Amino acid sequence: MSLSLIQLAVLSLIVVFAAVILKKTQPDISLLLCLGICILIFMYILQSFDEIYRFLQYITGGMNVSYIGILVKLLGLSYICEFASGICKDAGYSSVSGQIEIAGRVGMILISLPVIRAIIETIYGFFGI
Repeated sequence: MSLSLIQLAVLSLIVVFAAVILKKTQPDISLLLCLGICILIFMYILQSFDEIYRFLQYITGGMNVSYIGILVKLLGLSYICEFASGICKDAGYSSVSGQIEIAGRVGMILISLPVIRAIIETIYGFFGI
């Protein structure tokens, strides 16, 4: 079963309203509801990545597709870190959330190193260094 974005948004609002109502009387259930909708949204995002990747492969044709793989990895890492960080913030663990964000930034730098190297080599080649 595939949800449309509008259905997902309406379902998210319903869950958030229910979680707000339950937060005072049953905070555990409230947190589980929010976690459940977050996982559902994350699964929707993952399905979208496949479509984005296929489109990028189509438009690049004969270009170097390794850079597209790097782009998809960067996007995925940013969504995963943002997702985990948001859950930690909602649970009251803002220090853990901050560490996840820092780890995500470091991971993005590591993933993008081949692109940075290619840019530097191109500059060196352009100036004959």
